[in-house]
Amino acid sequence: MSGQRISKRGRAIFFAILAAVLYAISVPMSKVLLQHVEPMMLAAWLYVGAGVGMMCFGFIRSYIKIPDREEKLKRKDF
Repeated sequence: MSGQRISKRGRAIFFAILAAVLYAISVPMSKVLLQHVEPMMLAAWLYVGAGVGMMCFGFIRSYIKIPDREEKLKRKDF
């Protein structure tokens, strides 16, 4: 199968499993970190990390010119 494109379904399954693995890892890691960091600071760093990750994802999308598939919101939508 090398050289073939992964189907949309296969790609979706891969990302679903990846999300589940990352979520499963985050709970034990948070428990370990809570021994050294205050809960509010840990929450802040988790949100900062998520924001940086999404920003990187956005930069990569714009760099490789992946078009948006969603319609932009219009004034009448509000």
